[in-house]
Amino acid sequence: MASFIIKTDGSMTPCAPANTKKGFTLCELYASLNCEMVEVVYPQKVQGFKSPILICDEEALFSSKQINTVASFLAGTHIVGDVILTESKNLK
Repeated sequence: MASFIIKTDGSMTPCAPANTKKGFTLCELYASLNCEMVEVVYPQKVQGFKSPILICDEEALFSSKQINTVASFLAGTHIVGDVILTESKNLK
């Protein structure tokens, strides 16, 4: 299953780690999410994913970033800023 960046405007863009065998690096995540620290959120179920995770900006709540309604719905909690939806195996 592909990974996606879910933007605060609801748009989704496919993305992938540079090395698909090793998964995303922190540098890739920081650049993709425009942040300096990430947090992993575990949604209940996402169709098409075996073990989904949302990778979020850890400090987004303390910034002027917008609410991400799609990610918030998936997580069942308040999510701010862009996120990456991926399989847990892509983060090591």
